[in-house]
This record gives sequence, C-alpha cells and structure tokens, in this order.
Amino acid sequence: MKLKVTVLFFAITILGGCTRALVATYDPGVDLQYNGIAGKKLAVYQFEDTRAWIDSNDEKSNSFVGKQDPWKFGLKYENIEYQPVSVILQDIFIKEFNSVGVDAYKGNDSSPPSYSLTGKILNFEFENEAGVWTVTSRRHVSLALTLSDKDGNVLLANELFNEVSRENEGMGVMHSTNVDKLMKDVLKTVVISVINRTNNELSYLGFKTMSVSLNGTTIDTDIQPIAYATLSID
Repeated sequence: MKLKVTVLFFAITILGGCTRALVATYDPGVDLQYNGIAGKKLAVYQFEDTRAWIDSNDEKSNSFVGKQDPWKFGLKYENIEYQPVSVILQDIFIKEFNSVGVDAYKGNDSSPPSYSLTGKILNFEFENEAGVWTVTSRRHVSLALTLSDKDGNVLLANELFNEVSRENEGMGVMHSTNVDKLMKDVLKTVVISVINRTNNELSYLGFKTMSVSLNGTTIDTDIQPIAYATLSID
C-alpha cells in the first residue's frame, strides 16, 4: 500500500508541472492617420507584469495566458518559446506606433525621450468557461498606462485600457484559437485605443489658449496653434 501511494504522488507532481507554448502572432498596421503624434519620439518601456500568473521561481510564468488543469499555456512569439508577455507587448506597441508615423523605440535610461510610455499589465489571458452543454471562451486584456514627457510631466496617469471578449463556442474551442483571437482581436482593440488616446493627448498640447472677453466676462477658448491673443467684444 505504501508503494502505491508513493507512485501516485509522483505522477501528480509530474502532471502538475505540464506546460505548453502556443504560437502567438499579431497583424501589425493601423489604417488611420494621426496628425498629433506623427514624427514624435516615444520610448516604450516594458510594462510591469502584475498578474497572478507570475511566480519568481518559474521563468515560464511570465508567458502564461491560460490553463486547463494540469496544463498551463504560455506563448511562442517570433520563434521564441515562453516569451514574456511584457516583451511581446513592448514589441507590438513599438511596431504599431511606428506604423502611424511615430519614432517609437525601446525605452532606456541613457537619454530622456520626448515622451515615454510605461505601465502595468493587469490582465492578459483566455479562459474557457464550461457550461452544462457548451463552452464560453473569455479573452481579456487590461493595461494601466502612463504617458510622460521629457520633463517628467504626466499626461496620462495609470489610464486604464480594458477589453473583454466572450463567445459561446458550442461544445469547445482549441486553445490555439483562443490565443489567436486574444492577440488579433482583443489586444488589437486595446492597442488602437492606446494610440487614439495618445494622439488626442499630444494633439491637445498643440492648442493655444485665446482669452475672449464678452461683456466684461473672460472666456478661455482652445484654438489651433496661433499666437496668443486677446479679443474683447463690448
């Protein structure tokens, strides 16, 4: 009896460590024009991964995006197995900002950039929610990002970018399909939202304030870049 218990414990230990790296691909390119950020220099830093997946004793955990006991699934990105999610996101954001005319690059401490993008990964995962007869797949990306200028002024502070997709998949769905939709649908939506928000913020910096006095009441109005002016209407 003692021998059987020992063998069973050993089998559970082996199964408990099962992992697999699923291929993750992303389709870069945003079919929109952004005048506010075109030509700007932007340093994109690796985001801090604060997800519950992270285990300091397991390097692969930085890559985990899903599980189905006893398996945990990481990502294989650009032929590198168990690529950390933070590395993948940094690469994708740089490529996407470059695609809209931004001079984006990996952030470092050697020289202060014109603008910098930092933040935290709050969620990046897929999950199959099993029902009685069907399976609903949930894919979730949530980032809290901060945009700063070279003087340390914070333009966006821990701005939340969140997207969730839930689909009834009938009797089941392949994990590779979940990863594909996580990357190409949910993440893509978040990336475009970040670019839109960044463009809006930097476009606003180009506006000047014109003071308008109407019947003795001063009204400050944002206008496109011209010299500061004061207009009085009596």
